[in-house]
Amino acid sequence: MRWGRRREMAHDTFDKAGLPGFSRVDGLLLREGPGDAVPMAVFEDAIPTVTERRRILERGYGLHVLGVPAAHRDLTFLSDFLGLTALSVTGVDYDTRPVSEITTLEHLSLEVFGAPETDLRPLTSLTSFAGAWETNQSVFEIATLERASFHDVEASAVTEIPAHLLELDLASAPRIRSLHGTRDGDAALRRLSIDRARLFDATSLTTFPHLSALAISDVTRLVGTAALADLPLRELGLLNCRHIADMAELARLTNVRATVTGRLAASIAEIRTGCEPPWEYTT
Repeated sequence: MRWGRRREMAHDTFDKAGLPGFSRVDGLLLREGPGDAVPMAVFEDAIPTVTERRRILERGYGLHVLGVPAAHRDLTFLSDFLGLTALSVTGVDYDTRPVSEITTLEHLSLEVFGAPETDLRPLTSLTSFAGAWETNQSVFEIATLERASFHDVEASAVTEIPAHLLELDLASAPRIRSLHGTRDGDAALRRLSIDRARLFDATSLTTFPHLSALAISDVTRLVGTAALADLPLRELGLLNCRHIADMAELARLTNVRATVTGRLAASIAEIRTGCEPPWEYTT
């Protein structure tokens, strides 16, 4: 009774169902955002009741929990969700290891600080993942994984990118200096984003023969710029980079649409005067 009353009071104070992308269906608050593979049942400062758990599974919804009450931060309640295909967990000091029991998951986001290292290899149907690198490295061993987004990539352990991965986003990756595809040259990577590296060598990217979209943001020093012309790039983002070695090499990029922001935008625009296609610049 107390739980129901708390949740009802929270809804009376501010009902998110009135916000864009949110709705209320059969008592569940649903979110349908551009990044959601399926409608997500949202629970804030609460966990689903037994009835709500059954309803989520029957209707094929995903589950997003944030602010889990202290008594449930071991996340053992997730053992009732076999059959779930999409899960998002946000919070601090949760035990994320029970997540590996939901072997039906296809989409997983673990934005949990202070979580223990979690073995995600049992999730053999997983196609997309987002979360911290240090505690979730095992996700790279899942053969079905196509899209991965990691934050706080402090270690230099990201070396060889799995051949089957199509999209990779590395945020807050100060120690990443290079990335390499598989040794047999069969890397499938199509899209790559690197954020806040201190020094990055673009020459290493030539091991990704299918790379068509690249975003490099807040990088202190970018070297190996000439190698970009050897990639099948169609989209490029150079966002707030502080120094780019061999910047003149950017004039060699054809059939590439790019966005350039920051203090180097004016210099790059001058180098590419008359080049096609025109790029977008914001200083």
